[in-house]
Amino acid sequence: YFVALQISYAGHGRPLLLEMADGGVVSSSGVATIDNEDPIDFCWQDNPVVHRAIIQSTPLREALTELEWWGSSLHVRISPNAPHIELSTKGQNGACEIQFPSSCEAIDEFSCQAEKSTTYRFTLVQSVFKALGLSEKACLRVNEAGMLSLQLMIRDDSPVTTFVEFLICADIVDEDSQLTGQQG
Repeated sequence: YFVALQISYAGHGRPLLLEMADGGVVSSSGVATIDNEDPIDFCWQDNPVVHRAIIQSTPLREALTELEWWGSSLHVRISPNAPHIELSTKGQNGACEIQFPSSCEAIDEFSCQAEKSTTYRFTLVQSVFKALGLSEKACLRVNEAGMLSLQLMIRDDSPVTTFVEFLICADIVDEDSQLTGQQG
């Protein structure tokens, strides 16, 4: 029994080609590629970080898992005043709010320049869950534009520490939808 995979790329503007032979059956596929000359900065360069916290992953994962059940959006409020980090949601099932004061054992480091509240869609936050379950610590950063960066530190038996970063855009809500209670 013989299985082979051939991967080829002809260069700029061309698709990545995959060809697999499995027991006499040959499957071919092409994946379109995108060339980007300049790296995408995702609003970080023009909008400085205003909040930064290093949080133990287990309490953060437990909080997000609990909040996910209650609503479709995650509201994050970070403040220089207690409770410092507040995660909340509300929906048809009710409302839930979880607070992390900077003095709690779950927070290793905290810095905040000014209070900021931002809302994120849980469908975007859910992409973090699996990696968060493997990580020890999470570095949560929010910039002036509301972009959320979650950088996760993952350690295993190897001597190398791995970092995985997720960037999540703030949910944009216009004034009209705020008045009706709907999000856009």
